[in-house]
Amino acid sequence: MKCAMKYSHIDLAIGTLLALFVFVAHALSPVSQPYDSRWTIHTATSLLHQGNFDLDEYLPLLEADGFYHIECVFPDGSRIRRIRKASDCAGGHFYHFYPLGVPVMTAPAVATLEAGLHVMQPGLGDWADRHLRTDIHKVFFHGDLIGSSRMVELLIASFLIAITTGLFYGLARDWLPWPSAALLALLFAFASPAWSTGSRSLWMHGYSMLLLTLGLLLLRIGRVGGARPWVAAGVVLSFAVFVRPTNLVPLAAVGLWILWRHRGRAAWFALGGAPVFLLFASLHLAVYHAVIPAYSRVQRTDESGLSFGPHVPEALLGNLVSPSRGLLVFLPLVLFSGAGLWLWWRSRENRDWAVLLLAIFTAHYLLISFYEDWYGGHGYGPRYFADIVPVLLLPLAACLAKPWRLRWAIPFALCAVVSVFMHSQGAWCDACMRWDSEPREIRESVWRVWDWKDPMFLRGLRQPGAPSAKPSAEVPAARQTK
Repeated sequence: MKCAMKYSHIDLAIGTLLALFVFVAHALSPVSQPYDSRWTIHTATSLLHQGNFDLDEYLPLLEADGFYHIECVFPDGSRIRRIRKASDCAGGHFYHFYPLGVPVMTAPAVATLEAGLHVMQPGLGDWADRHLRTDIHKVFFHGDLIGSSRMVELLIASFLIAITTGLFYGLARDWLPWPSAALLALLFAFASPAWSTGSRSLWMHGYSMLLLTLGLLLLRIGRVGGARPWVAAGVVLSFAVFVRPTNLVPLAAVGLWILWRHRGRAAWFALGGAPVFLLFASLHLAVYHAVIPAYSRVQRTDESGLSFGPHVPEALLGNLVSPSRGLLVFLPLVLFSGAGLWLWWRSRENRDWAVLLLAIFTAHYLLISFYEDWYGGHGYGPRYFADIVPVLLLPLAACLAKPWRLRWAIPFALCAVVSVFMHSQGAWCDACMRWDSEPREIRESVWRVWDWKDPMFLRGLRQPGAPSAKPSAEVPAARQTK
């Protein structure tokens, strides 16, 4: 391992080329998943033009979509989670149910797209009318980001994963020569949920991957740098909590790691994180009249929450080996990540990183298994693991740093091919995405996550048979996708 992270112009060029290639490949992948994220572009637009997070100006669209994942918050702080009609929210405001960090990070991209498309009107819109066939593309090139929000989500999400790929290449370069680092970055982009989930819409997961990768990169730079990388890491990893609350796990793990290995830098790390927490506490008070919004609470009214209920044993097993949700099924490369952690543990130089990454994985795995909606509702594969994909794949650097030998190179290549196939289905196979609702809604047939006769990744190759009978021991379905 090198003693310092110094990047050459060649590294910057390779990282940029990787990002461009990934952006084009992901943006051209046809499957999109604007489920829970469907109001992200609207909220970002409201923030830019109205200076607030409410969606009151989009009431006709909310009504047409049945107020999907919309909550009403009243001035006294009371709220309604299940809105049936607009009059239910008289005197209150409509908000997207999900964390504010996502529209905050989306707003700059939306502003850039708006400005660029506006400058090219009316010529670009006229060209689209003459040459394009699909309405959503015509609407987009006319500059209507709300009407084309599904396409806008796909473009911005693909850009997020592209940038993350470039950063991941830079992170891997601390252990690997550039060809191996580029290979590992491409595995991140195409052999993981980065492709099948992160770039398919503006879920929280893509932002989590970006922030976690950037945070880890700053920690590596901070080993030989001054205070600024540590402060920046505190900002980035703290902000990640307000994008996805489960990111408390890497924040806490990194904080403890710093106290263990870099105690003198702990104050700088805390200095970066404190303003972020204060900022979002203020925003939450202004919007929700509470420091902790409903989405981020352990127990939530009318929602699935965390518990030590009877679902936990099934979740612990299912999150690893379920044919339609299991991490080891969809990402067998993590078996080599385990080997990589062992190699780093045996190397005194990297032992602390092995401990850090293993701690993040273990705590995250337990957390999502305690969640009552452990199977993830509508989504592709092990979606709840998507947030920590950088942690899952970074230990592969230890394996790639070793001399290639057939006894492990061939199994590694096979696992890589299987992983790429698995996640290509989430990006290209519409039938695979319909698995959650065909032949039966997954919330009403949770047992199907164990059905090896009809795993979702094979739907593109074969169609399901007749709906199976519901087993008597079925686990109750959760009510929402998170």
